[in-house]
Amino acid sequence: MAICLSQSIQKNKATWTCTSAAAAIVLSLSPHQAHAGARYVDVSLTGSYQSDIQKYLTSTRRSLGLEIGLPLTNFLDLSVSHTQILDRDEYNELYRETKKSQGVAVPDGDIEQKTQIVDTSVNAAVGYSFGYVKPTLFGGALWRRSCLEDTFQDYGCSDQDVTWNAGIALSAYITMSTRFRVSYRRSPSASQESSKKNYDELTSIGLTWSL
Repeated sequence: MAICLSQSIQKNKATWTCTSAAAAIVLSLSPHQAHAGARYVDVSLTGSYQSDIQKYLTSTRRSLGLEIGLPLTNFLDLSVSHTQILDRDEYNELYRETKKSQGVAVPDGDIEQKTQIVDTSVNAAVGYSFGYVKPTLFGGALWRRSCLEDTFQDYGCSDQDVTWNAGIALSAYITMSTRFRVSYRRSPSASQESSKKNYDELTSIGLTWSL
C-alpha cells in the first residue's frame, strides 16, 4: 500500500489520500445507514392544532403526544404512546338567540363544551428508510378515557373498551439522529351512533430523536 513508501512526502500524500477516501465513504452513507447499529430507542414529541368555524359554533382541537419506540429489527419497531387531546366547541350569539326563540333557557356568559381525551396505545410499526425519508405503517391496541364538561354543568368521564388504532407516518431526516415527522391516525370514536360508526382522526407533526 502507499502508506509503506519510504519518503515522508509520499507518506503524507498517502495518509491524506486514505483519510479522504474514508470521509467519502462516510458522506456516501444515508443518515439511517450511518446511524444504524447505534439506535436503541426512539423518542417522539408530537402536537397538533385544528380549527373549524361553523354556523353556530367554532370547534378547536389541540393535542400533545409522547411516543417511545423500541427497534426490534431494521424494519419493525414496538412503540408505546400517550396522547392528550382537548376538543372545544364555543357557541356564538346566533346559537344563543336560536335557543331562546325555542324557549330554551340559556345561561349568561360563554357557552361551550369541552371534551378531554387521554389515549394510551401499544403499536407495532413497519417502516424502512429510503435515503432521507422514512415511511411507516403502524397499528395496535388503544385504551381511551374521555371526560365531557359543558356550560350547563353536565360533567362525566367514561373509559372506552380496549379498541384499535392504525395509521401512517412519514419522517424526514434532519440529522443522523433527528427526524421531522408527520403522522395520521384513525381510531373508533369515543361516542358512536347506532346507525353508523364514527371515527376519530388525528393528524400531528413533531420530532423524533434516535438515542
